[in-house]
Amino acid sequence: MSQIASYHTEIRLPPSRLVSIEAGLQNSPCMEILRLACEKVTRDHGGILSQAYQDNRGQIHKTLIAVQTNDFPRGIGLNVGNDGRLIFSYDSYAGDEESAQEICWQIRQTYLTIALLRCLNQLGFNLETREKDVSASERVIVISGRKCSGEGVNIAVGQYGALKLDFVGYQGLSCTGDEIALRRSLQAQSIEVTVEAVRRKRDEEGLAGWSNAQHIKQELG
Repeated sequence: MSQIASYHTEIRLPPSRLVSIEAGLQNSPCMEILRLACEKVTRDHGGILSQAYQDNRGQIHKTLIAVQTNDFPRGIGLNVGNDGRLIFSYDSYAGDEESAQEICWQIRQTYLTIALLRCLNQLGFNLETREKDVSASERVIVISGRKCSGEGVNIAVGQYGALKLDFVGYQGLSCTGDEIALRRSLQAQSIEVTVEAVRRKRDEEGLAGWSNAQHIKQELG
């Protein structure tokens, strides 16, 4: 049996982790993933990590972590709100706001990709990743996972929190078990998952190999 699922995701710390946040967050698994995501985006854009960003008047604002790039040198700060949501802070007058927004979405997308790779590895998948441009301004990350037993999953990770999953090669209800296990594992990585659709794939649909960039764009909506 094969199965297709669509999720919307958001990085959100559970309330239990908000106790003594400044003392506890820096050493939490979610902060490790966030730092790795920020490091990758910083490398891609050229820049440094810090713990503060600067506004247009030169005032410094301290944050948990901040990204300063060649595209937005005054920096983008990251904090966690009282409800656990990840907050990006920057002065839109301090540089190109479109570049700042792009960096924010790339950090979210990279966080989600790292978390997915860890979750899928725990479920026994051998993994490959690649990137595909679906438009001049949007890129998706495609994760392909295969088990030694033949079951597999292809996942398109959008920039705006959207996930499209295609589980293939399963027998019986084991596909549903992996889909549920992946969701729970993502939630343990501080990713809030909203299930938009889960359905069995019709035989005539074949394997969604994500080989066509326009197909990915349509699937992610």
